[in-house]
Amino acid sequence: MPGTDITVESLLASPNFPSSPFRTDVLRAFDSRLVFPDDTREGYGARISGVFIPPVSGSWVFFARTRNLGLLKLNPHGLDPAGAVEVLRQSTENAPFNWDRLSSSLFELRAGQPYYIEGLYKGATGPDYLKVAA
Repeated sequence: MPGTDITVESLLASPNFPSSPFRTDVLRAFDSRLVFPDDTREGYGARISGVFIPPVSGSWVFFARTRNLGLLKLNPHGLDPAGAVEVLRQSTENAPFNWDRLSSSLFELRAGQPYYIEGLYKGATGPDYLKVAA
């Protein structure tokens, strides 16, 4: 989605979102660099959605690393995207862009239970990426 408005809301307002993306890919990790390994693309927005299955039960914290404005949603009760709540938001493009900059509150999750997870980000120029870890 070309454009200079870098807010996530501009991505959500696009007539192409979410039903008509210009590209879809399958990722092996929650890392946009697996699709676009460099910064040659400009002015696009993206959604990464999938399933998080914790290997052990307990308190989980989610971390995000992004240079862009973006957010992370999780459904802490299961797979329904409608139940996803915002757990992280990058609302400024200020450095540093380290893993410890954006972290969620604790979520009690069960081993083997699938949970819906979704990240949205929008960038204009320069580095464009979203990476999530738990």
